[in-house]
Amino acid sequence: MVKVLGEDTIHILERKQKVDLTKFTERHEFIFDKVFSEEKDNKYVFKEILEPVIPHIFTGTKVTCFAYGQTGSGKTFTMMGV
Repeated sequence: MVKVLGEDTIHILERKQKVDLTKFTERHEFIFDKVFSEEKDNKYVFKEILEPVIPHIFTGTKVTCFAYGQTGSGKTFTMMGV
Protein backbone atom coordinates (compact mmCIF):
# COMPACT_ATOMS: atom_id res chain seq x y z
CA MET A 1 0.00 0.00 0.00
CA VAL A 2 1.18 3.50 -0.80
CA LYS A 3 0.31 6.46 1.40
CA VAL A 4 0.95 10.03 0.25
CA LEU A 5 2.02 12.19 3.19
CA GLY A 6 2.04 15.85 2.32
CA GLU A 7 3.55 17.26 -0.85
CA ASP A 8 6.93 15.52 -0.76
CA THR A 9 6.71 12.24 1.15
CA ILE A 10 5.25 8.81 0.54
CA HIS A 11 5.19 5.69 2.68
CA ILE A 12 5.21 2.22 1.18
CA LEU A 13 3.68 -0.30 3.56
CA GLU A 14 5.02 -3.77 2.80
CA ARG A 15 3.45 -6.84 4.36
CA LYS A 16 6.09 -9.35 5.47
CA GLN A 17 6.42 -12.54 7.44
CA LYS A 18 9.13 -13.43 9.92
CA VAL A 19 10.85 -16.81 10.11
CA ASP A 20 8.50 -17.78 12.96
CA LEU A 21 5.56 -16.97 10.59
CA THR A 22 4.62 -13.83 12.52
CA LYS A 23 3.14 -11.30 10.10
CA PHE A 24 4.17 -7.64 10.26
CA THR A 25 4.16 -4.52 8.10
CA GLU A 26 7.41 -2.78 7.21
CA ARG A 27 7.22 0.94 6.38
CA HIS A 28 9.55 2.52 3.82
CA GLU A 29 9.67 6.30 3.59
CA PHE A 30 10.64 8.13 0.40
CA ILE A 31 11.06 11.89 0.06
CA PHE A 32 10.84 13.61 -3.33
CA ASP A 33 10.74 17.17 -4.62
CA LYS A 34 7.03 16.74 -5.31
CA VAL A 35 4.51 13.93 -4.82
CA PHE A 36 1.06 13.76 -6.39
CA SER A 37 -1.78 11.59 -5.16
CA GLU A 38 -4.01 9.65 -7.53
CA GLU A 39 -6.63 12.42 -7.30
CA LYS A 40 -4.40 14.77 -9.35
CA ASP A 41 -4.94 14.57 -13.09
CA ASN A 42 -2.39 15.00 -15.89
CA LYS A 43 -3.38 18.62 -16.49
CA TYR A 44 -2.68 19.47 -12.85
CA VAL A 45 0.73 17.75 -12.93
CA PHE A 46 1.67 19.61 -16.14
CA LYS A 47 0.61 23.00 -14.75
CA GLU A 48 2.41 22.39 -11.46
CA ILE A 49 5.70 21.02 -12.81
CA LEU A 50 6.26 21.85 -16.47
CA GLU A 51 4.37 25.04 -17.21
CA PRO A 52 6.57 27.21 -14.95
CA VAL A 53 9.79 26.19 -16.76
CA ILE A 54 8.55 26.65 -20.34
CA PRO A 55 9.43 30.39 -20.50
CA HIS A 56 13.02 29.55 -19.52
CA ILE A 57 13.38 27.29 -22.57
CA PHE A 58 12.87 30.28 -24.86
CA THR A 59 15.58 32.31 -23.11
CA GLY A 60 18.26 29.72 -23.82
CA THR A 61 18.14 27.84 -20.53
CA LYS A 62 18.40 24.07 -20.83
CA VAL A 63 15.54 22.29 -19.10
CA THR A 64 15.18 18.60 -18.33
CA CYS A 65 12.05 16.93 -17.05
CA PHE A 66 12.58 13.41 -15.74
CA ALA A 67 9.41 11.39 -15.29
CA TYR A 68 9.70 8.16 -13.32
CA GLY A 69 6.97 5.60 -12.94
CA GLN A 70 5.59 2.21 -13.84
CA THR A 71 5.14 1.32 -17.51
CA GLY A 72 1.69 2.39 -18.66
CA SER A 73 1.16 4.82 -15.78
CA GLY A 74 0.75 7.88 -18.04
CA LYS A 75 4.18 9.54 -18.12
CA THR A 76 4.29 10.07 -21.88
CA PHE A 77 0.65 11.09 -22.03
CA THR A 78 1.25 13.65 -19.28
CA MET A 79 4.16 15.15 -21.26
CA MET A 80 2.81 14.87 -24.81
CA GLY A 81 -0.99 14.64 -24.63
CA VAL A 82 -2.99 13.00 -27.39
